Amino acid sequence: MIASTHDRQQLMASYAESGFAMVPIPLGTKGPTHPGWNERTNVITTVASAASINGNVGVAHAYCEPAPTVALDLDDFIAAEAWFRQRGLDLNTLLSADDSVIIDSGRANRKKLLYRLPIATAPIRSIQYPDPDSKQMIFELRCASQNGKTLQDVLPPSIHPDTGQPYRWGGNGHYSRLPVIPQRLLDIWLELIAKQRSATRHSNKELPCSIPGTPPTRTAGLSQVHLALLCEPETPRAIANVREMLTFIDADCPYPKYRDVVWAVASTRWSCAYELVRDWSLTAPPDRFDEGVLQTLFESFSYEGGIRYGTLIHHARAGGWNG
Repeated sequence: MIASTHDRQQLMASYAESGFAMVPIPLGTKGPTHPGWNERTNVITTVASAASINGNVGVAHAYCEPAPTVALDLDDFIAAEAWFRQRGLDLNTLLSADDSVIIDSGRANRKKLLYRLPIATAPIRSIQYPDPDSKQMIFELRCASQNGKTLQDVLPPSIHPDTGQPYRWGGNGHYSRLPVIPQRLLDIWLELIAKQRSATRHSNKELPCSIPGTPPTRTAGLSQVHLALLCEPETPRAIANVREMLTFIDADCPYPKYRDVVWAVASTRWSCAYELVRDWSLTAPPDRFDEGVLQTLFESFSYEGGIRYGTLIHHARAGGWNG
C-alpha cells in the first residue's frame, strides 16, 4: 500500500516514464467521471501532470506508448481457464510466465493480466465474453471502444470501492517492461471480433463486404481475422485523416520505410488507396519516384506480412503527427 503522498507521486511519475497514459478516477469508484476522459487530449502522460493525480488512477490503454496496452480481465477464472484451454491456451502458464504482469484486486477467482500490443499496431476493439447460459461475464479483452476511443483499467495503488483494499501489482514481471501479448491470445481476440462482425452482418443482411464504401471485390479471399484488422470505413473524413498523416512522413525515405508506408495504406483496401500513396510519393524529388516500383509494391501487399494501418500511425507520430 502506498503510505505517503511522496510515494504516490513517485509511482505516478514512474507510470508516465513507462509510457502509460492515465486518467484520474474519483475515490470510491472504478471509473472516471469527467466529460471526455476517453479522448486522447484529456489523458495524462507526463511526469509533471501525473503529480496532480490524488485519487484512484486508470491506464488509458489505447493512448499508451510506444504501443497500446491491453488487459485480459478474467471475471471468472475457473470458467475462463476451461474456455481458453479448449482453444489451446493455458492461462496458468500466462500467469506464471517470467514476464507476467498482473493487477490484483484481492478478489477470489478474478485475475487481470496486462500486456502491450506489438509496436506499430493500432488499438484493438474490446471484446466481452459472457457465459452463454447465465450471461455472467467470464472474461474481457480490453483496449479500445468500437469508435477507437480508449478503455481504461484501474491501476495500483487505487482503492477498490467494494473491498476498501488497494489494488496491487503481481506476477513475475514489472509494469515498466510489459510483455507483448502472446500471439495465440491475440489470434483468439481477433477471431472473436471477426465472429461478432459476421453475426452482425448476417443479422443486418448486409453484403459480404461489411466495410461501407469498400467494394466486395477488394476483400475477396480475406479471412475473417484479416477483415477484423481493416481500419475504419472509407469516408471523406477518414481519407482526409490519412492524407494528413502522410504529410508528416517524408516520401524521400529509405526503401524499407517507403515500402511499409505503401503497404500500410494498401491495408485499408480503400478504392482510393493507390491514389493516396501515389500523391504522397510524388512529394519526393522527381528522380526518386518510380511508378513501376510503386505499382509492384502496392500490388504485392499481403496481410501475412504483418504491416497494417497501425504502421502508418506509427510513422506519422514519429514525424510529429498528434492526431
